[in-house]
Amino acid sequence: MKKSIGYILLFGLCAFGYTPISFGQINLPMETWRTHFNYKECLALAQAGNHIYAISRQGMFYYDSQMQEATKLSMLDGLSENQFTALHYYAGLNMLIVGYQSGMIDLVFLNTTYEPKQIVPLGFIKETTSLQGNKQINAIVTRQTTAYLSTDFGLVVLDLNKQEIKETYLYLGEKGEALGVSQTAIVADSLYISTSQGLRVAPLRTDINLQYFGNWQTLIKGQTVQTSLGNELIVGTSEGNVLRYAQGKWQTLFKLNTATERLMPLSATLFWVLAGNVLREYDLATQSLSLVSQSLLQKPRQILLDAQQKRWVADAQYGLLSNYTGTWRSYSPSSEDTLYQSRIDSVVLDEQDSRWTRLGAYQGILVENTQKQRVYLYAGQGAGNLPSTTVKTLALDTQGRMWVGTTAGVAVFDYPPNVFTGRNFDAYIPIYENRKLLSNETVNALAIDGANRKWIGTNNGLFLFNTEGTALVDYFSPDNAPLPSKQIQSIRIAPATGEVFIRTTNGMVSYQGTALASGDTQADSLLIYPNPVPPTYEGAITIDRLVAQAWIKITDAAGKLVYQTQANGGRAIWPIQNQYGQKVSSGIYLVLSSNADGTETIIGKIAVVR
Repeated sequence: MKKSIGYILLFGLCAFGYTPISFGQINLPMETWRTHFNYKECLALAQAGNHIYAISRQGMFYYDSQMQEATKLSMLDGLSENQFTALHYYAGLNMLIVGYQSGMIDLVFLNTTYEPKQIVPLGFIKETTSLQGNKQINAIVTRQTTAYLSTDFGLVVLDLNKQEIKETYLYLGEKGEALGVSQTAIVADSLYISTSQGLRVAPLRTDINLQYFGNWQTLIKGQTVQTSLGNELIVGTSEGNVLRYAQGKWQTLFKLNTATERLMPLSATLFWVLAGNVLREYDLATQSLSLVSQSLLQKPRQILLDAQQKRWVADAQYGLLSNYTGTWRSYSPSSEDTLYQSRIDSVVLDEQDSRWTRLGAYQGILVENTQKQRVYLYAGQGAGNLPSTTVKTLALDTQGRMWVGTTAGVAVFDYPPNVFTGRNFDAYIPIYENRKLLSNETVNALAIDGANRKWIGTNNGLFLFNTEGTALVDYFSPDNAPLPSKQIQSIRIAPATGEVFIRTTNGMVSYQGTALASGDTQADSLLIYPNPVPPTYEGAITIDRLVAQAWIKITDAAGKLVYQTQANGGRAIWPIQNQYGQKVSSGIYLVLSSNADGTETIIGKIAVVR
């Protein structure tokens, strides 16, 4: 029935001579987020069915080899954080175990097609106050429904059924001192850990207290790497020896000239060894060692074989690599992260083409006009009145004012050409809540949106202020938004869409802003999307191509006023509600746009299907 109504509304719109705009013409619904992480620095893999899951330093994704597509996963999908360090798949519960730099753990339960269906966060390690220092999860192995988590403070035993910490082994040194664990392997009924003191082992028996350091013994002194192949342990040493340990006996497989950096199992008889940035493959069955020559394999971290015996590699330079189609290539998702790496707020031209350059720490600003005159701006009255001489960012707003972000807040040069007149050219400082604007914050980034509002990035989150910097419009931090860090490094706004790109110390995300730059006159036609509005749509309608600060009225087909708002620059938002906050019913709605004096009126149409 709803589909029929939709066809009727579409027919009505066409009868008005209006062609609906496709929802696909906008990247994001208003006030929603996207991630733009680097998926090339791949650290670990896990195979679940025909899905290859991978983590990079900042992002997580999976490649569906059947559908031949990569899907990104992030905090927007329910993951706890974005600083990944470890990944493991436990088939018994069809579950991924995800470890983070902070010590946070996510249990990602998969459905029958091996896609995420539920995420259970475990914050025991991260939130405990009894553990100081680094809590990063270094590696994960499982035995039945028990997971062993290698960390810099020891070994954590996690009960996967109960989803709780079972035991923690903190003092595993030879004399009971605290000892970090970089890797863990389980072979037969023994637990092997790589530590700064060497390779230590203890029996996995219920009558053995593994919290007591005396029940552990050192097998090899010094730095080691290890992996298990079936019922055998393979160990690499800092001297370049690669050894096999089985049934209590050691065998030297081969010796290299450089320290063993990493061991990566392929099968029960094959493994890769990385030493001196040279990658080799060893076959236990034939006892042969051969070089692996593939230009894409620059920093391999893990390898696995799929059901078709195709190789998948986590490479820290080129991402998820595979010879799945016969030719090696990267299967990591693309990212816009590299598009916004350069700073555009270090040198800014004002409306007279004078060049404003922020200098180094404590050096203020250099202003140079087209006649090569120079003025230096510092703190203090008569010298520029900057709140700090360490300037971090510059931005010119749409009214020609120069905004300056420093380590002690914000300053504004109301009329930049004054710096060359000899008259008072000091900056003024906006006042917010009876205080100097962000005077206790280091302002790292400034950006001006289409409504001349100020986006300000600090070490404590992202602020959006009105045009004068006197009223807070919004504030974002990791507590209320998917920001990967509260430390904002830079901000860029895409002029065509109003999307705000925010680079943090832990990666880049973007937010679809509600403002867009406008012209002095109304466009010939409005851009309204989504239109028609489908029954399942829960967001707002965006109206673009408006004259600056236009007033918008939404009426029903009979001309009764439903909603009224003012544009942010050239963009207005209708939450598909009436003026009382109630959802509107199905029908055709008219959009009337006018500027402040009532001219430039234009009519658009919206079809709403409920």
